[in-house]
Amino acid sequence: MVSSRAGVILATFLVIVPMAFGAGTQKVASKITYQNSIAPPPNGYIHEGEVKSDLKKCERDRTVRLYGEGVDEPFGKDKTNADGEYRITLGQDGLVTDYYTRVRVLHKGSVTCKGAESKHKPLD
Repeated sequence: MVSSRAGVILATFLVIVPMAFGAGTQKVASKITYQNSIAPPPNGYIHEGEVKSDLKKCERDRTVRLYGEGVDEPFGKDKTNADGEYRITLGQDGLVTDYYTRVRVLHKGSVTCKGAESKHKPLD
């Protein structure tokens, strides 16, 4: 027979240990789309798209970063709206041949939203 104190310790162990090792965490794939266009001055270049996932919580409030081919630092960033859409506007300086966007892995409670990278695309 197990005492009540031992039962509490056992129950706590059974709850905390799986949490420490990531048990119960749902990993959800993310996909990011990207397109660009040239807007009339002074707007410059518009880079926009959306983050898609099977779970809405993995689409909204994600930080999207815009990178250029061969450049380590992002040119700009934006947060997705409730529909997963983002828009990054740049001036005409810092032009590179191809651009792409990324979202990093994001942990939201028991859900892990996977990171993603868009296709690399030249300016239209």
